[in-house]
Amino acid sequence: MCELDKFAESIQRLREKIAADTRRLEAMEQSLAAFLDERERRSQYLSSRELSELIARYSGRRLSMTTIKRWADLGHLGKVLDEREQFPLLTRKQGRKRSLYHKSSVYPFLWEKNLLRPKYDVLDVVRIRMSGTDGVRQAGRAVVLSSRLCGQRILYQLQTEESMELWQDVPEEHLSALEEEVCHTSR
Repeated sequence: MCELDKFAESIQRLREKIAADTRRLEAMEQSLAAFLDERERRSQYLSSRELSELIARYSGRRLSMTTIKRWADLGHLGKVLDEREQFPLLTRKQGRKRSLYHKSSVYPFLWEKNLLRPKYDVLDVVRIRMSGTDGVRQAGRAVVLSSRLCGQRILYQLQTEESMELWQDVPEEHLSALEEEVCHTSR
């Protein structure tokens, strides 16, 4: 009977461990879900540094943080949030306050100030690469007719060279310059 008691006791300890591990797993899954939710919400904002890098990437200009702060103070960048208050799970750095600006306010302002410029100008010849149900669909060469800002994306109106078909609202990430393509194929 002694062995039977030990076996029953081992089963009980194992059940308790499984219950404790299950509670720990549930807590970890909740923490992960909260972190992922916070990260998703944070992706809708830009910090001052991210804003400066965005401007440099699109316009080639480097702006000082003082300029960005002035724009924020004047209300051009919308409501200013403190990253530590809004996203405590994501805060990694100690030190100074990090201001965040909602992209829906920043992008239109930068577009109006001509600091967020399209990569391709009117009459540039580009290659269209669009994903379809059967993989990557290439429409060939096209001429840029116009561009516009829609939310956080730059969209183009294009006319294909081969069929003269008009394509509306083609995102910038689906276009490549013909020079870029020549460089990639010659490697």
